[in-house]
Amino acid sequence: MSISFIHDENGKLNHFIGIQTDISLRKLAEASLRRQALTFENMHDGVIITDLTGNIIDWNPAAESMFGYSKAEVLAKTPNILYKPEEAAVLTNKIFERLNQQGRWSGEIHFIRKDGSEGISETTIISLQDEQGETVATVGINHDITENKRVKEALQRQLHRTLLLEQITQEIRQSLDSRKIFETAATQIGKAFGVERCLIHSSISDPTPRIPLVAEYSTLSIPKMDGLEATRRIYQDWGVGFRPYIIAITANAMRGDREVCLAAGMHDYISKPIQLQELAEALSKCPPQKSSEFTSTGKQGKVMCLELQPSQNILQSGQNQTLKSVKINAKILQSLQNMLGGDRVAFVELIECYLTETPRLVQDISTAITTQDAQTLLNSAHQLKSSSASVGAMALAQLCKVLEAQGCNSKLENSLELISQLYQEYEQVKTALEKELAKELP
Repeated sequence: MSISFIHDENGKLNHFIGIQTDISLRKLAEASLRRQALTFENMHDGVIITDLTGNIIDWNPAAESMFGYSKAEVLAKTPNILYKPEEAAVLTNKIFERLNQQGRWSGEIHFIRKDGSEGISETTIISLQDEQGETVATVGINHDITENKRVKEALQRQLHRTLLLEQITQEIRQSLDSRKIFETAATQIGKAFGVERCLIHSSISDPTPRIPLVAEYSTLSIPKMDGLEATRRIYQDWGVGFRPYIIAITANAMRGDREVCLAAGMHDYISKPIQLQELAEALSKCPPQKSSEFTSTGKQGKVMCLELQPSQNILQSGQNQTLKSVKINAKILQSLQNMLGGDRVAFVELIECYLTETPRLVQDISTAITTQDAQTLLNSAHQLKSSSASVGAMALAQLCKVLEAQGCNSKLENSLELISQLYQEYEQVKTALEKELAKELP
């Protein structure tokens, strides 16, 4: 309101004139602007306002906290300072293309803070228009989801680990073949994390720290070769003093095996079933690595344990050996218990697993002989040989070795005669192991 004084011709106050203007709408607009300013300043999400040229014209405190730049540092600059240079142009073009078409863009953006650290935001960008519908600016609202992403990824990794443990545990319950258990673990881990290679090493701290390779998963194309051929290749390609210390692990405890392995270039030899003391003694002989530098061929020294498949001449010599009557080797069975740390439940589960799995392998062997399937005979006999030796059923393991040799040589003429022996041997092994289980069960 304004009031004016009106005087007559003599200068005497005559009357007043009052003019009143309704400013209710203006006051409401001012209040609205104040609320908008307070909202802008107090929002927890980082808000960036840019003009039509893409330069920043406003930046709220949450954006300062989120990105690390003060408002003064970013005014008149583009939001590209928050993105990786190689991604900025593509991202900006994508955003403006969507804004021109729909007036709005939403998505996740990987940003870089002032200190160089990286983060992820859930961002929505909209076009601001005036009364005539003309775009005058753009507003970007950025919600920091970096921590949520990290938690989600951690939970996903934990889920992977849980599933892996379940799968590996299931494999342990189904097989006594340690090699198969480790191979399953390497395969499952490699597939879960989508990697090209996954290596599993065992850790041996006493008497000398060692971390030998026990299993490998790889999607790379690697030529197949047996342990003897691999050793010969290593011996040829690796420099003296930098060759890995190679220990042969084989189920073929036959005369001449050790000499064959050493002649190929291996440093030591142990036979299955593996005794922890023997393995520790073999590993203790490994000399210290000379240096961490690579040789001219680009390879570095380490311990390697190779499990050998039986060669044909060694296997063939085993066919003429007389099979001994079945007897569970108490020393080997005790060694198995020691490896489990005296865990009676685990020991019982392993023996029960063997008793459950063996009939299937025996049937597979029988079917392979009937159908003249040498490869299946070789694989099944090898698996049963290894698991039988692990529980001390040495006579059964020896019989499986003979069958394995026939599968390897594709000579199955006398295999039918051995099947009945195989069934008889297993029945005796089963009876002996069931007696051992009776001792363990309450």
